[in-house]
Amino acid sequence: FFSDPGCVRVLMDNTTTTSKEASQVELLVPLTKLTKKQRISVYEQIDAYESFWDHIKFRKGWADPYFTKEEASSAIAKVAEIVVRIRTELDAQDGGFKLRQLEGSAKEYLWKMQEEKRRPSEEPEFANNLIHATFKDADGYIEDLTKEQIDSYISVITKYMEAPKEPIWGTLTDPRKPEEVVGIVKRMKVFFSRDFGGLTLTEYAGAKCDGAVILECFPSVGLVSVIVGNKIVKEMGLPLIGHITAEASQVACVIQNEQPAYPARIYGNSDVVVFVGEMQVPEDVISPLVDAIYDFAHRHSCKMLYTLEGIPSKDTFKIDGQNVQLKFASGGNGGDEDSEGGESEQASDSGAPEETLVVDDILLTKLTLREEHEQKKAAGTVTTPAPLTPKKRRNRKALKEEKKEKEEKDLEEIAEERFGKLVHYATTDYELALKLRAQGLIPLVDAIIPGVTGGILARAPEEEQEVTALLSATSVILPDPKSAIPIIKLLDILLPHHIDLGPCFDQLTKDGENQEKMIRGLLDQSLKKSGVLSRSTGAPVGMYG
Repeated sequence: FFSDPGCVRVLMDNTTTTSKEASQVELLVPLTKLTKKQRISVYEQIDAYESFWDHIKFRKGWADPYFTKEEASSAIAKVAEIVVRIRTELDAQDGGFKLRQLEGSAKEYLWKMQEEKRRPSEEPEFANNLIHATFKDADGYIEDLTKEQIDSYISVITKYMEAPKEPIWGTLTDPRKPEEVVGIVKRMKVFFSRDFGGLTLTEYAGAKCDGAVILECFPSVGLVSVIVGNKIVKEMGLPLIGHITAEASQVACVIQNEQPAYPARIYGNSDVVVFVGEMQVPEDVISPLVDAIYDFAHRHSCKMLYTLEGIPSKDTFKIDGQNVQLKFASGGNGGDEDSEGGESEQASDSGAPEETLVVDDILLTKLTLREEHEQKKAAGTVTTPAPLTPKKRRNRKALKEEKKEKEEKDLEEIAEERFGKLVHYATTDYELALKLRAQGLIPLVDAIIPGVTGGILARAPEEEQEVTALLSATSVILPDPKSAIPIIKLLDILLPHHIDLGPCFDQLTKDGENQEKMIRGLLDQSLKKSGVLSRSTGAPVGMYG
């Protein structure tokens, strides 16, 4: 039905209306795989919907969202694609200029669900209602649309999206039969090898990667870089073009597609080169590894060196209305804070052993607050707070120190609320910096960055090579597919136009949802069994402390 490469004409039976235009929908745009432009529009549409959870009421803690962004993420992703496809069809029918608000009245619908305490999982028509709200403003449907037309578009597009696209084994280009997979190791001819003080970079013959962009994906904080790197290698089918070995590194072997390789591997083609390895890079190997990556970039005239890293984030889940934070056990007694074992190891706010990566958004927070104050002042809406009356018998110095400590704490909390979950960046490319800032990313102003990413950034001011670091908030306790999603979305925009990372986005979304369900289920069972959820304080215990 949807395989016709030409335009698709669909006649919808609609018994609820006698309108000819409502019962007959003619699609001028074929229902096929999303284009790169459409995929980017889907990302923007998702961001528009998810900005609901960034409302100041939620950020300031004045109110708690009745349902989380994660609860609605699956439906929102589906809605975003349907909306983009409908808009593509509307643009094909009328190519005139249109000024659209991405989310329409969708936020008003979400606020209504919040006020009425309804969850997406309890609303069978949540997705449909969100789509209809998107095509409405205060006066009703926009662009001369009707409810019946929107319903018809939804029906046709949903049928296409839910129709089986391929069998469970996916799209196979391998023509072999099962018995023909015999595990033969392909011999690789070494074309180039160079030593970097105890570290050796080796390239294989036949590699064609001149002018490509580089993705450095070695882990340091969390596994977000490894997840992104391996997903891109698999989706793009990048061939193995080299490896890296070091005297101080652990000896091991990784086998992919029957081919043994060293843990630190190089994949690539003329568009993208990925440096990836699952094991932590020893500290004494980082400097020579940075030398090797820069040398590779210079020799192959690589356009951009992207280095990916994680920012420690709290693993917090809402179970029966209570916030539960996942943490490492800090002692053999289950992490009792009052015990000697609980004091044997310091832990960061993320619940992991103390990390050396620090991102300080205080300056950006101050600049933002000042600008907001000036805007309010210009609009005449500034209110002057009543002066605080100091308590008796307290000297000025103590009051001043107390006030300064409170202000610093407030600024840290505001910075975390506003910028903590957003992707941060640093780049040597001015035009790219403007583009990333326009996308809502946060520039690194003050930070301490460890690992390979830190080494690459430290060298960037002295190198002619263009460098960009992308950092995403991630779990340091578990592999975190969700933290890789914003990086994949961003790279889908930044990489050459013909590269489509949409399937990576779809798979990571599913992986994140499955992991979320699994963790919530385990936490729910464990906490109910331990009796934590029945306590009035809701204080977590043990490794969930």
